[in-house]
Amino acid sequence: MKRSLLIGIGNPYLGDDKLGIEVVKKAKKEGCPWDIEILYNIGFDLLDKIIGYEEVIIIDACKYGIDPGTILKLNKKDLLKQRVSSINTHGLTLSEILELGEALYPELMPSGVEVILIEAKDISDFSYKCSYEVETSISKVLDYLKKKWLK
Repeated sequence: MKRSLLIGIGNPYLGDDKLGIEVVKKAKKEGCPWDIEILYNIGFDLLDKIIGYEEVIIIDACKYGIDPGTILKLNKKDLLKQRVSSINTHGLTLSEILELGEALYPELMPSGVEVILIEAKDISDFSYKCSYEVETSISKVLDYLKKKWLK
């Protein structure tokens, strides 16, 4: 199995929804030693990306109605237990896709899955920039990731 994969999910044209993409691009520039992938939505292609890895970290936006920029860190157990979703417009949640992967490919699924969600402020207006609150949180997530990859 391959060691670690960092995935950023988002839409590069919808303001804060691009935060997952921004985190992984900045991580790559900072010398992140992990494999890196960008996905523009959550779908079955997520399974294609994560199968065969030991550890996967997924970064995405969420919209739960909490303070913009709030960072939520969840593990696979949290996701499967609570059916947590990030922003999803295609029918299946992140939790459901991971659960399906566990059912179909239990021996190939990562043993370590961490999902980092950041509460978005604005995902409805076309914009190439994230809000100030989200930009601040992107920096915090990047610092957290650096500590992990430098271990």
